[in-house]
Amino acid sequence: MLMMENSYDGESVVYAQTTPGSILEYWWHSYQLYQKYGHSPRTAGDLYKSTVNEFSEIYTLAEDPNIATNPNSIQDLVQRLNLETETTTPASFYLRKKDVSDPFSRDLVNAWARAATGQNLGSVNAFTALRSLYTGTVETLAGEGTGALFNCLLKASGAEYISREVTHVRRNTLVWNEQWRVTSSYEIPFTHEAEIEDATVLDMDTVFDHVILAAPFHSSGVHFEGEQLEAVPHVMNYTMLHATFFTIDSRGKVDSHCSDILTTLQPGHYSEGQFRPSPEDGGSAGVYSIRLWRMIELNGKLVDVYKALSPAQIDRNGIMHVLYAVGCKHSIGILAQVEVCPVTV
Repeated sequence: MLMMENSYDGESVVYAQTTPGSILEYWWHSYQLYQKYGHSPRTAGDLYKSTVNEFSEIYTLAEDPNIATNPNSIQDLVQRLNLETETTTPASFYLRKKDVSDPFSRDLVNAWARAATGQNLGSVNAFTALRSLYTGTVETLAGEGTGALFNCLLKASGAEYISREVTHVRRNTLVWNEQWRVTSSYEIPFTHEAEIEDATVLDMDTVFDHVILAAPFHSSGVHFEGEQLEAVPHVMNYTMLHATFFTIDSRGKVDSHCSDILTTLQPGHYSEGQFRPSPEDGGSAGVYSIRLWRMIELNGKLVDVYKALSPAQIDRNGIMHVLYAVGCKHSIGILAQVEVCPVTV
């Protein structure tokens, strides 16, 4: 299991742990988990290992071109590997049915699920929650980067992946096979368009015979030009997330408590696998997580940038309230606030 500095429920720190630096410290950490949560950490770990062992077979099976070109086959694979329950059952009910205690689910599993997905256990399936708890992300099992299964399918189909931001897609009607022309742009973090001397230098056109849009259609921001599409995906329900990027003002070394802050719901909002008032609620903390994002060059020097993920836009005071609650006694400076790509609910 990944270690965390703090899990905060909006009123108090419900779990705090320094990452073990030796086998003895790791053993002591495991013993403290057992004292507080009984067999639940071990039970959750066993569930994760058994599920991952089954799910990992999909990466090998998905390399079959017949599967890569037939989306329905993925569901067939899930059924064949007996993973329907783990991939369709809300994590809150699944964990309780498997005798994982509510305190452990609330304090730790829910905290990691919020950090990885921006949602509470009632909105994610069991496998997503277990994977978040033991890898700190929902990205991959096989170490292949974001969306490993999707990348596996793309590789098997021979498609080319565009890592840049796609802005326009238009049908090239001048050729007989009606190819698609895709315009993509490089992204410069925290740089306003007015600061870019020649934006056209950043644009690139690429021609494809088919286009796969790996993003929610109605929220992708991609502009389709020319003829109308033969079919438009139906509108799905999404929950919008907000990311606030900020720096911490400190003349010396920033306290370690600031780098990895996870949050969860209070006991009154989580009981017997049920959520109140809403599965997507940020709770009293107001944020899902505050984590070190990356280092960038700002005003001629390298600085650490932190990211606060929240269900709604949060101001400087809201972030500092959480930081102070876990012992991070520093002021902050906000760099940017953006809406994050939506996730399904």
